[in-house]
Amino acid sequence: MTTGLRGQYGMYTIKTVNTINDVPRDQWDALARDNVFMCYAWLKTFEEVSLIEEGVSYVMVYKENMLQAGTAYIVDESSNAFNIEDILFGRAKRAIRALGMSFLPAIACGPQRGCGTHFIMRDDLKDDEKKVMLNMLLNTLDVLQRQHGYALYFSSVMHHEKMLIDVLKERGFIKTLGLPINYIDIAWDTFDGYKQYVHKMSPSTRGGINHEMKRNKAAGVVLRECDDIMQYHDRLLELLEMNFIKYG
Repeated sequence: MTTGLRGQYGMYTIKTVNTINDVPRDQWDALARDNVFMCYAWLKTFEEVSLIEEGVSYVMVYKENMLQAGTAYIVDESSNAFNIEDILFGRAKRAIRALGMSFLPAIACGPQRGCGTHFIMRDDLKDDEKKVMLNMLLNTLDVLQRQHGYALYFSSVMHHEKMLIDVLKERGFIKTLGLPINYIDIAWDTFDGYKQYVHKMSPSTRGGINHEMKRNKAAGVVLRECDDIMQYHDRLLELLEMNFIKYG
């Protein structure tokens, strides 16, 4: 679907497609920058292995045939996957659904299976023009939402996405904290403390940990702290893809 709009900064074209194959890779990645879960390769992998029936869709804003801004979204229909009901209800999800309450189906906008900015834009745009494009993308999502009777939500919005937070507030969106589905009570602050904790719970497990550490050390595995993660960008993306393909 393609729509033309004239704004104060010129003529814009809004395009909606249902596969990353219809998105210009170089232009999309130039906007995504270091946002791994919104980059072309990750979204293509997600499309190829995801069990979501409708897959991933994309809304993009063009100006003079150049991509200026965009976002990705899926339609959550299954109550089995993590979705808006997990965020709102937490561990009470099943009980509330048993009462006949549900927000599904819902449009989940933003990074898929990870955290990152929900809308990608050219970095050299003025803030006023960024806000214009953000509202164009949100208007398009709003039309899709109303056409199908879906809910629309944005999970894990980060603190530096201030413009998005302000615009969603202006539009009447409700800000909420995600309720926990489960938690880990961490009772240690060092790895040695962890091993002591495990030994109290299961002496054999501690022995297994030591065995695995020695085995990996003998195999040449080296653990070290990384100060600059971007130098491993390509390899980390490859590992993410392999993990997602294997475990979903």
